[in-house]
Amino acid sequence: MYKFLVNRLDRSELISGLFIIVSLVVLGGCVSFSQPERDLSPIDLPERWTNQDVPINGELQPWLKDINDPKLEELINIALTNNFDLKTTAARVKAAMATAKIRGGDRLPELSAELDASRQKRNSSSGFRITDDTTNSFGIGINANWEIDLWGKLANEQKAALYDYESSKAELEAARLSLAATIAKNWFDAIETDLQVKLAEMTLTNFRKSLAIIEEGFTHRVFNLLDVRLARANVAEAESQLASQKIIKDHAIRTLEVLLGNYPAAKLILSDALPQVSDQVPAGLPSQLLERRPDLIESQRKLAAADQRLLVSKKSLLPEISLTGNAGTSTGEFSELLNLDFLIWSIAANITQRIFQGGKIINDIERAEAVSEEALAEYAQSVLVAFQEIETALRAETLFIEQEQAMLQARNESIEAENLAQQQYIAGLVD
Repeated sequence: MYKFLVNRLDRSELISGLFIIVSLVVLGGCVSFSQPERDLSPIDLPERWTNQDVPINGELQPWLKDINDPKLEELINIALTNNFDLKTTAARVKAAMATAKIRGGDRLPELSAELDASRQKRNSSSGFRITDDTTNSFGIGINANWEIDLWGKLANEQKAALYDYESSKAELEAARLSLAATIAKNWFDAIETDLQVKLAEMTLTNFRKSLAIIEEGFTHRVFNLLDVRLARANVAEAESQLASQKIIKDHAIRTLEVLLGNYPAAKLILSDALPQVSDQVPAGLPSQLLERRPDLIESQRKLAAADQRLLVSKKSLLPEISLTGNAGTSTGEFSELLNLDFLIWSIAANITQRIFQGGKIINDIERAEAVSEEALAEYAQSVLVAFQEIETALRAETLFIEQEQAMLQARNESIEAENLAQQQYIAGLVD
């Protein structure tokens, strides 16, 4: 068939056609189609963290194992199954996977089958007579269409979709870690508010005991009315503080229940004490952060997808080549529908080159370049924020230990001061 078509073409027409095709390819070659070189480590990484007290461990275990709290593990597992925000992110992963499969299908030929039937009546006049002719038409056929990915444009679109899928997977993993951390934080906060309520109840009890002592002393003229009024004010203030802490506790429990995917009924039973961290959490090496943080992987995959779409926009300057064909039968009798004697077919090749679109392609390239630059800047910023969070957390862990020791000492001294003051006050030695 190819030789037949070539023989039918005039030599000059063939040469002109080849010249046009070569010219289009050369013009398209004036644009660079290479993928931009990206430095995926946009900052100079130190060999170790600035906090020198951090233990370095190349094999990091899951952080939840450092917290000895089976109840917390149970809550996190419930949240990972029932949380609706997490289900929303998981649905986006499925959609991204389907899109990647669709883009892969664009590179394959498209096949379709059709079956048609029609009946037609025509009237004609001859002399003084009007005659009619009724005809039937039946057809069955297969159509094929294939865009030849000569320049790799469709492959770039597929890669971009795959990077989007990987980005959404990393987003889901980041959401899972974030949810687990949020559950842990809210669990700690809820237990803390419960302890604050108990502390407020103890404070109220102490003020009520003091009020009873003062009122008893007032009846024996040991204390005056001012002492009674001040003691009653302390009791009222303690009652107000207790109500405030109960409101905070109620909010903390209901928030935690929503994160678990449950109705906020404020019925969640809390532990009596805060969980204890078994050991100081190892940080690993700074370079490992880029490999194990899902949010950084997500940002890097978005950058890769933007670069692939930049290549797609540039390759739009090149001609598009496609093949189309169809084959089938056409007959006036339904019984002859599968008779190969009535076979008809056609095949065609098509080359399309965009010449003028009002600057649409050039502007699309500029837009894709801007999107790629934006993705690179977002990735670099994500890296900086990640290191900021780690460095801040590691430094805060050291300072929190110092703060805890100071607070424990202040607590012990305050208890001794309270006991001493109460003894002296009852004995009438001090106001």
